[in-house]
Amino acid sequence: MEQYTVANLADHGTRDSCWVALYGVVFDVTSFINQHPGGANRILAACGTEATEAYSRGPTHDADRLRRAGFSSRIKGRVGSTRGQINVPCSEKDLVAVTP
Repeated sequence: MEQYTVANLADHGTRDSCWVALYGVVFDVTSFINQHPGGANRILAACGTEATEAYSRGPTHDADRLRRAGFSSRIKGRVGSTRGQINVPCSEKDLVAVTP
């Protein structure tokens, strides 16, 4: 699985390329922007970021819900340590929770 840094993630912070890291897993949610139940602006604000804290504040948001909603097919990789850059920590437990 590909590993990305926070800087890599920030390169995908637009409507045309919207990646979001949740629970240490990087998702390409570009095609989901207009389908987001809370409206496009909610997801656009998270593009290019590690958004676990904001995502998990919702009453029914957890890693297993992402898997059940079919987001496993949107996984690009995980945020992890590469080349000594500052990264968001990720555990294998979090990764397993969102893959089939």
